[in-house]
Amino acid sequence: IHEHVHQVIAEIAPHDSVERFEALGATVLQTRGTFVDKRTLQAGDQLIRARRFVIATGSHPAIPPIPGLDQVPYLTNQTIFDQTRKPQHLVIIGGGPIGMEMAQAHRRLGSEVTVIEMAEPLHKDDPELTGIALRKIEAEGVRILANTRVESVAMQGQQVAVTITRGKGEAAETNTVLGSHLLVAAGRTPNTGNMGLEKAKVRLRQNGSVRVNKGMKSSNRRIYAIGDVAGGLHFTHVAGYQGGLVVRNALFGLPVKEN
Repeated sequence: IHEHVHQVIAEIAPHDSVERFEALGATVLQTRGTFVDKRTLQAGDQLIRARRFVIATGSHPAIPPIPGLDQVPYLTNQTIFDQTRKPQHLVIIGGGPIGMEMAQAHRRLGSEVTVIEMAEPLHKDDPELTGIALRKIEAEGVRILANTRVESVAMQGQQVAVTITRGKGEAAETNTVLGSHLLVAAGRTPNTGNMGLEKAKVRLRQNGSVRVNKGMKSSNRRIYAIGDVAGGLHFTHVAGYQGGLVVRNALFGLPVKEN
């Protein structure tokens, strides 16, 4: 499975390579870009003034402030695909799309799987449809602990011990879940740090994503943002759709808005 995943990635890589974009006529600068004012970006030793900019810097795994988490080995969706051996018992913190996808996949590969979610799993999606999906996943053998709070994480011998609390008040119960591997799938954090966005007058939401209108424009009319960095649904096809809106508006002046 590991070899297959990396083979697929290798086959896709040429489509996103520097060589391909340069062959199409684009200039590719492999360095950090930082805004110095509302319409100027510094990339290495170059200053770039442009009519339009598009921020498409993506996101990275959010790591919640769980006591002890920084003292134990854990996986994210960026590192779990480096595994070459099946986890005996995979404990997943987070019951969103990433967490549930990895739960079902590893259960089908033969691992014992426990998902811990502080709210309802897949709570951002249609409850009737998610109910069907969750029943199917549980029927396959995945243990789902909904409305469960993670109190702390620690090593217990060779295993990871996750202390959890279910319920509230006097009815609350505290237990420990032991696993061979821990996957943190507690959401994503937009990559907006150290970009000089305040100098570009680009406003951010409280979660760090770029605040955009329905046409994907930021508070600076020259700067668009698409994909994970713009908030909303964190899916590749959504970023592609938003990119299409920006091309139509920035290059052709067509009125657009995200549906």
